[in-house]
Amino acid sequence: MAQNGPSKGVKMPMGSADWNDYNTRVVYEIFVEQVDAGNRPNTYLSNPRYDEVIEKFAARTGWDNTKETVTATVERWKQLKADTPGCTKFMKSFTKTREDPPDCSIKDVMALVEECGAVEQINEYFIAIEIFIKKDQREMFVNYLRTPTGRFGWLKKKYEVKCQSESKNGSSDEEYEFDLLAM
Repeated sequence: MAQNGPSKGVKMPMGSADWNDYNTRVVYEIFVEQVDAGNRPNTYLSNPRYDEVIEKFAARTGWDNTKETVTATVERWKQLKADTPGCTKFMKSFTKTREDPPDCSIKDVMALVEECGAVEQINEYFIAIEIFIKKDQREMFVNYLRTPTGRFGWLKKKYEVKCQSESKNGSSDEEYEFDLLAM
């Protein structure tokens, strides 16, 4: 049985990779390999195995965490170009230079938030400010919620889920409301 030893210190914050379909599939396949190899002694991988996942992910995707770019051989770039049109703009530039899809900027989405009735000082507006930092949340809001009523309902549900999660973790609604007033 594998022992949970110290980590080699390989770092890759979860937010540093672009979790598109391809990268998600790669990390999923690596986790499956780890489980199939018996490297999950309990319900989780040991630290050395997590380090191995990070190393394999970087090797398979070419992700350079320091430069925040993808490094790959000429052959790999050809394959990436075939699989992901437009990816060559990341050969020598930071991935953070990507543009939001049309109508998905924070400013555009917050205009839709106000249009659906979520105005400052209410919970739905607060949760929108918090969740729309993430591009995938903005895209969901713009592309799959088509009516103001649907959008407002979604924001309301997001807020309720957040409050339930926080109450399970020991914080109370009173503390959460106090934080809102302090803003």
